[in-house]
Amino acid sequence: MWDHIVFVATMALAGIVGGAASYLLSSSQNDHTPVFRDRVFYRTVFIGLVASFLVPLFLQLISSNLIDNTLADDKLDFNNLLILGSYCLIVAISSRKFIEMITNSTLDKLNTKVDALSGDVATIKDAHTEEDSVEPDDSTDETLKASASESDAGETNRANGTNGSDSATTDSLQAMSTGTPTIIGSPQASTTKGPQLSPADHARYRVLKALTKSAYMFRSMDGIRTDAGLPESTVNETLRQLLDEKLASQSFSTQGIRFNITPSGRERLAQYTG
Repeated sequence: MWDHIVFVATMALAGIVGGAASYLLSSSQNDHTPVFRDRVFYRTVFIGLVASFLVPLFLQLISSNLIDNTLADDKLDFNNLLILGSYCLIVAISSRKFIEMITNSTLDKLNTKVDALSGDVATIKDAHTEEDSVEPDDSTDETLKASASESDAGETNRANGTNGSDSATTDSLQAMSTGTPTIIGSPQASTTKGPQLSPADHARYRVLKALTKSAYMFRSMDGIRTDAGLPESTVNETLRQLLDEKLASQSFSTQGIRFNITPSGRERLAQYTG
């Protein structure tokens, strides 16, 4: 405990003495004003004290073990303490230049680390960003593909004057086993146990599902449209709505605009699937 007090006191004393020496060496001092009545003296001493306590940071920047050696095994090494005091004294005498130098060095080192971290983040983001003109994702749930075509199939069957019983039965059995949402009023709606959604909500469900069913976190428009099985105009309008409601977000990368689902979007998707 006392060793640490002596250590700090040495730095403080060196800072005060160095600040006073800096004041005396300065050519701007007023010779007609007593030293202890001159505000410049106290300001210079304070700056020297600040510079002295920046010495540990400077030693850390140059990877010096002086402080560790001075307090090795919780025992004060007076030889190293004198060397540290000398450092603090020199620094306090040139306090203004030292503070400017240590500030610039620290900021430069910090900027270097930030740039390196930004590069790592960009690399990770690029690895999770989908390229344009992708093929259909094999990981896409088969039930999503089935639900994507159910409304079109129903309209085609009605236009041809058929009831599409075989197709409807197959899709209904699949929806019943997975709880896939269906469109209200569609042929499958009356025979499935899954949630029934409006056409607009069903489009949102498809797009949100496409945002999650992929190996990529940031999805392209082509990938979303392929996995959702929706026309481009529908996907664009649906994404606009999802962005407005904070259910999805967009980001800009070297590949262009990419989309990803938000936590609120995952909650909404869970509500759709019941």
